Amino acid sequence: MVEQRFTFNAIAGDYDARRPGYPAALFEDLAAVAPGRRVLEVGCGTGKATQALAAGGWQVTALDPGPDMLAQAAARIGAGGDVRFVQGTFEAWAPDTDGFDLICAAQAWHWVDPAVGYAKAASLLAPGGVLAIFGNVDLPVPEPLRADFDTAFSAAFDRAPSNAPGAAYKPGGWLAQTFEASGMFGPLQHTAFAHAMEHDAESFPGLVATFSDVQMLAPEKRKRLLADLAQAIERFGGRFTQGLETHLHWATRRG
Repeated sequence: MVEQRFTFNAIAGDYDARRPGYPAALFEDLAAVAPGRRVLEVGCGTGKATQALAAGGWQVTALDPGPDMLAQAAARIGAGGDVRFVQGTFEAWAPDTDGFDLICAAQAWHWVDPAVGYAKAASLLAPGGVLAIFGNVDLPVPEPLRADFDTAFSAAFDRAPSNAPGAAYKPGGWLAQTFEASGMFGPLQHTAFAHAMEHDAESFPGLVATFSDVQMLAPEKRKRLLADLAQAIERFGGRFTQGLETHLHWATRRG
């Protein structure tokens, strides 16, 4: 069995093609609150946030456990950015440098062990350095599509549908709670950024297929789920808009 957080590497190309990015305003906020230009990105995936950081002039160390994910990220960045890619988990990584001005994680911090992550981040930040955690949260889709989606997910997982990672990024969610409880950072700040994706009966099941819990399903169950979602979208008219909020939580290292 592959540990759930490592399932993405096998579908790196689909992950890169299907997953949403992040609003430009978020990176403008990070540039305004974090001193200096040295950034460590935890769980860079296929480089969607990495690309924006590099374009903003940051010197990026981008860490991810998946070699194929890193290859996609390197291809996305090309030769134009000041980016060093490192393979490994944040918990196991033995850094060869510290004094980062910013440590950030895009849609990845929920995979980091909180007993390790906050203390390690604080130890690697320069005085006045910032830890920033952000992720996309799906907004409800219109009825009757929402009910059809719930039925499809419930059948696939034999339980009521849930989006635990999404809920973790909301204000007051698990990530905000563990961030504040660490005691290693100043007051926690939060900003939300609205955006959206347009989907059809091919693109949305393709996105859902990149979810780690869907990757963990038995192949026949996964196939049935994706077909049920496609059929629901066709009944709805073939297209819909998925509203998104990107929630950014950040705080400055104490001391």
